[in-house]
Amino acid sequence: MSLKGMLLVCLLYLGSQPQYVRSSCVGLRRRLGAPFQTHFPIASDDSASERQLVYRRELAAANTPLANFRSLAPRDDRLDPFDYFNHYRGGYDIKSKHYWGSVAFTGIPGYAIAAAWLVLGLLDLLALRCCCCRCLWGWMSSKASKWLRSRAHYCAPRTILSLLSTISVAGCVVLFVACQKFTSQASNVEDVLVKAALDATNDIHSITGTLHEVKHSVLHYDRQLYQTLNSTATKLDSIAVAVNEKTFVTKKIYQKVLTIVEVVLLVVASLDLLLILLGFASTFLKWRCFFHIIVVTWTLTALTWIMFGFFLTVHYIADDTCLAFKEYLQHPQDTTIDDLLPCANLASSDVQFLQMRKAMKYCLEDYPFFVNQSTYDAISALTRALQSILDAFPLMEGLTNCSLVLNPIKTVVNVRCDPAKIAINRVWIAFAVVSSTLVLLIISWCLANHQNSEQRHLNSVAPHQSPPPPPSRSSVQR
Repeated sequence: MSLKGMLLVCLLYLGSQPQYVRSSCVGLRRRLGAPFQTHFPIASDDSASERQLVYRRELAAANTPLANFRSLAPRDDRLDPFDYFNHYRGGYDIKSKHYWGSVAFTGIPGYAIAAAWLVLGLLDLLALRCCCCRCLWGWMSSKASKWLRSRAHYCAPRTILSLLSTISVAGCVVLFVACQKFTSQASNVEDVLVKAALDATNDIHSITGTLHEVKHSVLHYDRQLYQTLNSTATKLDSIAVAVNEKTFVTKKIYQKVLTIVEVVLLVVASLDLLLILLGFASTFLKWRCFFHIIVVTWTLTALTWIMFGFFLTVHYIADDTCLAFKEYLQHPQDTTIDDLLPCANLASSDVQFLQMRKAMKYCLEDYPFFVNQSTYDAISALTRALQSILDAFPLMEGLTNCSLVLNPIKTVVNVRCDPAKIAINRVWIAFAVVSSTLVLLIISWCLANHQNSEQRHLNSVAPHQSPPPPPSRSSVQR
């Protein structure tokens, strides 16, 4: 048996070793253990499963229509505005406009109520300008003039107004707290996903650092292996840079959107609270700028309904994401969620790793059984290089098959999903409560303002007291 055969047998656990390199190979076998054959196949050609994995990853990277991905979190109860309002029967797919259209359409209740409320406000403004409506309103006011003077008519609307104002203020306080919880949970989810991407890039740099060290060790002994290692390290470095840039851009966009949403939430909640207090005060203090307060509050109520619809959509997106992550953990093969994962950009690295495996299998030449010191040094250098590369192979597999991101996804599903969904539910429920009470408050304000106007009118036309009688003649003589 030749020395080449013995060295290959030593590396692949299939036999004994020659005396000159026995200690190195025994140490190699002892450090590798059983997983060695898994990470470094002994066959001359790669297995069919490996070729299929590489082919699927290439299709995913190229985004060709031949890629057959499994849909996650399928839905059939949503209308798709991009498909003539037919039911969307697909799953969670962030690259599909039909998914985004169907999930955005779930907020249509809030948008429809906001539009109807604005139209009703415009009709009311037109009605106020109409003379006949004014005459009708004056006739109704004259008929109810006696009832207007009653104490029950004065107290009942203000009691209801006080109750609605209390509910609205409580809803605004809950909305403030829910906004803080929402931004906190969104930041936590962002930290988990960004950390997974950064860990992937750090692992790539660790692998390329090992390859750069090894390639210099084998430069004088195997030029072909050196070129393969250098090419692999260079391409992995470029992939790491691409993943890092994509992570940075995505994080920046995510933080900008989150900041805008947080500012809008705080501004809307603050304006709601301010107008509720102004309307409550103007009702009892009988301010004459009451009409302007109603107009501004009417417009803000429509905006609050829009925010309700928006966060109702966010609720469904979060629910779909958590369900898709949960299904991905059960069967993480060929899913549409790959675009969310940082290892999706590492699809082409499988090809580089397989080329490096082949180069490692055939890196040793046919040496005689007895070798001199220089040949022994070459064999030792190649053996140490192979050992360093083999130590990095589990990490390489974690990058290529996305097993590296399983723990972050488990963290999102088991730890972050429920608190995030609870925070989002509190936001849209708080918006629904505040919007509904604002509608009732505006109606109560209009009734109270009408009462104040009638009272001012009655006070202005009240009969004056009769003048005192002239003094008598007898009193004048005295």
